[in-house]
Amino acid sequence: MIVYLSSMKITRIPFQETGLFPELLTRYLTDDPSLKPFYRYAPEFTSIASAMEDRRKTHIDRIALHDAIRKQYQHLEELDNCVVESLEAIKDSNTFTITTGHQLNIFTGPLYCIYKVLSVIRLSQQLNEMHPECRFVPVFWMASEDHDIAEINHFRVYGKEFKWEGHGSGPSGRLSTQGLSGLCDELSAILGESGKGLVDMFKKAYQANNRLADATRFIFNSIFGSYGLLIVDGDDVSLKKIFASHILLELQEQRSAQALEITNRSFAEVGKLQINPRPINLFYMLDGFRERLEPDGSGGMKVLNSDLHFSKESLVSELNQHPERFSPNVTLRPLYQETILPNLAYIGGPGELNYWLQLKGVFESFGIFYPMVLMRSSFTLLDESTVNRIAKLGISNLELFKSKESLLFHLLERTGENIDVSDLNIQLNKAFDALKEQWLSIDATLEGSIEAERAKAMKSVQSLEEKARRALKRKHETLASQISKLKELVAPEGSPQERTDSFIGHDLRLAGHLIQSLLPLSSPFESVHLVVE
Repeated sequence: MIVYLSSMKITRIPFQETGLFPELLTRYLTDDPSLKPFYRYAPEFTSIASAMEDRRKTHIDRIALHDAIRKQYQHLEELDNCVVESLEAIKDSNTFTITTGHQLNIFTGPLYCIYKVLSVIRLSQQLNEMHPECRFVPVFWMASEDHDIAEINHFRVYGKEFKWEGHGSGPSGRLSTQGLSGLCDELSAILGESGKGLVDMFKKAYQANNRLADATRFIFNSIFGSYGLLIVDGDDVSLKKIFASHILLELQEQRSAQALEITNRSFAEVGKLQINPRPINLFYMLDGFRERLEPDGSGGMKVLNSDLHFSKESLVSELNQHPERFSPNVTLRPLYQETILPNLAYIGGPGELNYWLQLKGVFESFGIFYPMVLMRSSFTLLDESTVNRIAKLGISNLELFKSKESLLFHLLERTGENIDVSDLNIQLNKAFDALKEQWLSIDATLEGSIEAERAKAMKSVQSLEEKARRALKRKHETLASQISKLKELVAPEGSPQERTDSFIGHDLRLAGHLIQSLLPLSSPFESVHLVVE
């Protein structure tokens, strides 16, 4: 389906036709019965009312949440009125949140992180229109306790990768921002005057804030504050206190592992296991340090890769005095988030959706509300130069998602250079079937020889086809090169554009209007990938 919006042409392609997304996503979005035991609310608008009714029955310490977020924002010089209104609304029992989360990628990270935030903002807007008696607030949950630095220390603009060196270790939100100003200078050198506004924003974020979490909040508030987005850092002692009773259950009963093991036995039959339970799904965390907790066999806990050890009694004392030192891993982090937020829906990518489906039983074992789980919006952005390349080659936006080789031979078929041997294989098989029917009546022992010759003939055809393909590639090197360059623009290094490119270059191509342009197109209930020209 192709529509035109202002100066943009939008092609809507169902997820399953792009080849970009796992089969599980399509099955989930099309109400596959085999997946129903693993979620509570179907991913459709009609589920909202039920989720709201159920969410009202759960207790949320709204005052503690409000006070914690307000304190986290205290370093920002000025807040947009929309942020202030969202923060005040949190205290009201008729307010719900729509949440997404991500690691603290420098300079906003890949495009899909931006798309996740656009999705929660857009859904919040739609729900505010549909239910004026309530308030729906978009939330970005900063995964500030993650410590896989290699995943967040780089970004890509105009095909160039920028990498942050010398960043330290431990929870990412506590990392020093030292060295990031230098990357601002490198970025400025390739963006020129057109990128001055963005570079100045990044430079101010990384110079005025010593911790990566604070700098990331500054950046996302600068970009999305006018839409009322609230940015929440879970690395907060007052919020951890709210979750402390659940941490205690994990430490004393190893409850999440038991629930996840039960779920995984049945989930393995319908999907890919992305989470395998550990005995304790918690880390022990200090500045520059985040290591797994493991049972010591006598009721206490040891901290891996350290000399730290806690008896059963001292562990409880440590939790009571320092709940902020206990950090949930991927199994418990969603539970922590849903314990402190009045959340209706979590919006994530296909990988997140997969592991959220694994966690429904864990939520139930702790007695925590399990929200709607929705797929974020997804885009491929085409600038004028790329659109011209596509037009010159004469391909459709759907065909963009073919591999380089299949696209090359698809175009060559149009010119009559067809090397598809599927019809020949059918004819060969018919010929050998006829031989079998005619000759086996003479001598049944000939069947083995006939089948051996069939296999030999099929293999010969396959070998000849491969030689013909190589010959065609040599003959059409120019066309193959044009296709390769085009694919590098829409799927850099073989990965979807949204997983490699930063929003920076695309925003500058639209004179700073990328967010405003894509927001009306974002919808987590529309199961399509959008190609935007």
